[in-house]
Amino acid sequence: MVADPTTWLLLAAAPGLIGGRIRVTTGGLHWPRFVTLTDLAIDADGAAGGPAFRPADAPALVSWTTGTTGRPHAVVRTHGVLAAQHAAIQRLRVPRTGDVDLVGLPAMALHDLACGVPMVMPPPAGGDDRGTRLRALVARAGTTTAVGFPAMFERLVDGARPGELPGLRAIHVGGAPVGGDLLDRLALVAPNATVVVVYGATEAEPIAAIESTELRSLAGRAAPGSGMLVGRPCDGIDVRLLPIDGRPTLPTPGAVPGRILVRGDRVARDAARSDADGWLDTGDVGTIDSDGRLRLLGRASNMLAGGVAPAEIEEPVTALEEVAASALVSVPSRDGQRLVLAVQPAVDGAGTDLQSRIASMLSERGWAVVRVAIVRRLPRDARSGKVDYGRLRAMVG
Repeated sequence: MVADPTTWLLLAAAPGLIGGRIRVTTGGLHWPRFVTLTDLAIDADGAAGGPAFRPADAPALVSWTTGTTGRPHAVVRTHGVLAAQHAAIQRLRVPRTGDVDLVGLPAMALHDLACGVPMVMPPPAGGDDRGTRLRALVARAGTTTAVGFPAMFERLVDGARPGELPGLRAIHVGGAPVGGDLLDRLALVAPNATVVVVYGATEAEPIAAIESTELRSLAGRAAPGSGMLVGRPCDGIDVRLLPIDGRPTLPTPGAVPGRILVRGDRVARDAARSDADGWLDTGDVGTIDSDGRLRLLGRASNMLAGGVAPAEIEEPVTALEEVAASALVSVPSRDGQRLVLAVQPAVDGAGTDLQSRIASMLSERGWAVVRVAIVRRLPRDARSGKVDYGRLRAMVG
């Protein structure tokens, strides 16, 4: 446990933390039974200590998932997995001399440290900031690259002038659905940046990636309901689909949905979701097109009977002029699970009429959604911007 002296005093009431085997305090003060960061860097002979050898299968990092799709769970990354993820990220985000990185993901800060790249982290949002403080930080620090959830970049472009951030050369955005509107605004505000959409998971990052220029060139070619395009698998990872029995093809010719499985030396094992051959079930459903590009269709847990994926329903509904967003959610009931479509109107005050029209639309297409629920706002995780399905279930259950 590492903390500053003031925090250690506050932690005195938390036995589970104060009782940690290794207690480290920042600063130069020496307390009984505590060590400083400097102490950790000095060996028994008083010389600067070097890196300690650890086997590849030894635990290196424990990360907690956001819990937006279920109960949060810990992911243990070994030294081997962490090193492989670091190498893959370095291939995807090639560092240059003089780079300064804006980091919205804590694990990426570790990656930057290993690359010798200075980083800045976004200040807390609050009030009517409209991204002013974040853009001021980017300009003041001479930031050249940025990585984070869409929510961080929505804040970055909120209220920005065209061309306001010319110093950014590369932007990597992912961890939640990325809308075309955000990509357009990033291109306008940071005209010199290459923008890349990245698909990954805590257990396996990165999985796939695609540049926004390719995304925009393909926009409109796929039928509504074909899912979110996230690109081709990155080097060093195998991706395959586990077929869904009895599932017909999507409107896109030849696209047959399946559960997305991944395998490779950068994929952490999970006792509940990894098989004996190392394939990890991501919990997502998707398709792979004839060019090897992956499309996401949503979480497998929110699929309808017969294998209808969330995106097949959400995308046509969200395309309606009166709808700002929609999300299909599985809600427990006496008869098992039932599916509810939560709809956020584009204009406050929409109600019964919109609800009945969407219900009729679903019925005409044979989609067995139990209920359409109009909600003022879809609940989202503050950091990632993902729909918080736990809170949504509580709202519409």
